Amino acid sequence: MRVHITCRREILPALALAAVPLFAGCGGGGGGGTSTPGVQMYTVTDLGTGFEGSGLKLSDTGVVAGQDTTGAILIQNGKRTTIGSSRFTGATAINAANQVGGWRTNFTPTGFTQYVFTWSNGVLKEWPHDGAPVGILASDQVVLNVLGTSGTASNHVIVLTNGVPHAFADGYQAQAVNSAGQMAGERYTLTGFDAAYFYNGSTNIDLPMPSGVKSFAIGINDSGDITGIIQSSASVSSAFIYKQGTVTTLPAVPGSVSMYGRAINNSDQVVGAAAMPTSTVNSTANAAFVYQNGVTALLDSRIPASDGWTLTDATSINARGQIVAQGMHNGVEGACLLTPVQ
Repeated sequence: MRVHITCRREILPALALAAVPLFAGCGGGGGGGTSTPGVQMYTVTDLGTGFEGSGLKLSDTGVVAGQDTTGAILIQNGKRTTIGSSRFTGATAINAANQVGGWRTNFTPTGFTQYVFTWSNGVLKEWPHDGAPVGILASDQVVLNVLGTSGTASNHVIVLTNGVPHAFADGYQAQAVNSAGQMAGERYTLTGFDAAYFYNGSTNIDLPMPSGVKSFAIGINDSGDITGIIQSSASVSSAFIYKQGTVTTLPAVPGSVSMYGRAINNSDQVVGAAAMPTSTVNSTANAAFVYQNGVTALLDSRIPASDGWTLTDATSINARGQIVAQGMHNGVEGACLLTPVQ
């Protein structure tokens, strides 16, 4: 598809929302699950170690994109392949056709030049431009955030088509893009980019939040349903789903003190991280969670304990219900692909 649209802003009515404390730190939940009737369990495929960047992305066919110590990578059928043109590359977006968007930095004796790239069926295209794609719409079309020329408030989203930018309104940034070109992200306020919005293809719509909160839209599915985080103070937050004009907070993981939604699929299953108390006073450790059918659970409870994983974050979920998670495997940091047991 092609995106050539002029945006305007519209505000929806606010509604009251519950919230729980914001998580901090990292670590893990622990444990492991045993099969229970009616509870979705997962098999675990080890993706290895050495990952870098902001998190692995997952296509609807189970292909993983990201970055490791060799640069931008794809993982398919257990095989990891470097697709970037140098060590200083990263893959940050992948779509249902397994087309990939990413970035490259070219260092020279006097400085550096940044590029945006796409990769499709072995063909790599590059254009000189700042930014890392948050979504890829076609083999020559990506969505990314760029710095404005008059301060932070002028930062904005662009669609880059064959190297030619189409700029959206100042004061918006995107976190995720769906197959229709709809976006989820944040609008700039007096305190920063902290007001969640939904771009529906023609209009930027503020998500309906109570006054005084900060909100961040992180993931979006093909229906335009969104997940993210609501923060009512520096230490209070919760995960949410936005669907058909309504924001609903997710039920908390039992025992957790905070929730953070990172990705949502077309069945409105949500994955992310929860903060779980540790034995240290006023300390928490991150643990990956999944929300489905009205129930939120730690992913550690949905995989065999014998696999040796403690999952600290889940960064992507596809239409099949497969999940990319990160954590510790027998004491070594790594990532894995979880596949639902049918």
